[in-house]
Amino acid sequence: MWKVHHQGGPQSYTNGFYLITPDTHSIIRLHQCYGYNPSITGTKTEDGFVVTEDGPLFITYPVTFPAIRSSRDGIEFNRPGILEV
Repeated sequence: MWKVHHQGGPQSYTNGFYLITPDTHSIIRLHQCYGYNPSITGTKTEDGFVVTEDGPLFITYPVTFPAIRSSRDGIEFNRPGILEV
């Protein structure tokens, strides 16, 4: 669905500097804030995180939806379970 919907990119006062795609070769900078907006037609979540030396520091978290917790390479992820009942 990344070909149809904006999936995220650097956050700023505007709607992002550029879009994240498999062909994006922009530099990711330490302490920069990024939006992660995974979406499929009809549903979308939006998260923000800051790039740290230890990995992403999420500054948003699920409130309304059930949460799905997972980890990868020692980094904990707390994502909204948008398809969970």
